[in-house]
Amino acid sequence: MSLVVLTGLTLAAARTTGAATITYLGADETTNAEWRTTSVAKPSAFDPNGDNAYGSDGYSVLATGHALATDLTSAPYISSVTRPAGQRFFSGTPLFDDPAQPIGTPSDVGTGLIYPNNGGASPLGVLRFSLAQSATFVITIPLGGSSAAHRPAGMSLRVDQTTGGSATTSASSVPALGGVDYVFFQVEGSAGDAFDIVIGGGNGAEAIAGVAFESAAPIPEPSAFALFGVGGLALLLRRRR
Repeated sequence: MSLVVLTGLTLAAARTTGAATITYLGADETTNAEWRTTSVAKPSAFDPNGDNAYGSDGYSVLATGHALATDLTSAPYISSVTRPAGQRFFSGTPLFDDPAQPIGTPSDVGTGLIYPNNGGASPLGVLRFSLAQSATFVITIPLGGSSAAHRPAGMSLRVDQTTGGSATTSASSVPALGGVDYVFFQVEGSAGDAFDIVIGGGNGAEAIAGVAFESAAPIPEPSAFALFGVGGLALLLRRRR
């Protein structure tokens, strides 16, 4: 049965001083392929900028072959996305909106898969992203796969902070196999923080298609902060005179 889950397990933890805050937001099982098709309405909890597209600031997904396709042009708060471990697979996977196409009515492409496949010893971090500046944003994790092995009962996703603290939270269960679905987390972190997306489940073939990012408002460039600071200082000196 298709449904959109707006609430789920919320385990926002700040376990050390200065740690980030990570919150599991829920899952979308109704949008299927049309994650960047704006004629399909999106829940506001998962689409903070309200443009009816998920992850519209930037993405890093396995959607064009065996290499990550990455575009972070509109996500200045993300410094990098890397694949520290895991295998890659691209064959016979479900189709979804190609993130490389303009937002609106993009053409379809295979989701591809990124999965541990490390002898069945899950969990394992398969994607890592780092922050260039402080930000609060939503991450979209697409789930593809062409068999139950890629999304078995009991599969879990976790986001762990690996640099800057040890915040962590989990999606204890994810949608069962049935097309392309999406899982969402909100992250609030600082410049230099790094995070791993961790897959668990036990068989080593559980998989995701990648990650995309979206903030609630445009992130000011560092130069804008500098100008604001200079202007504020000038105003303070003028008032003292």
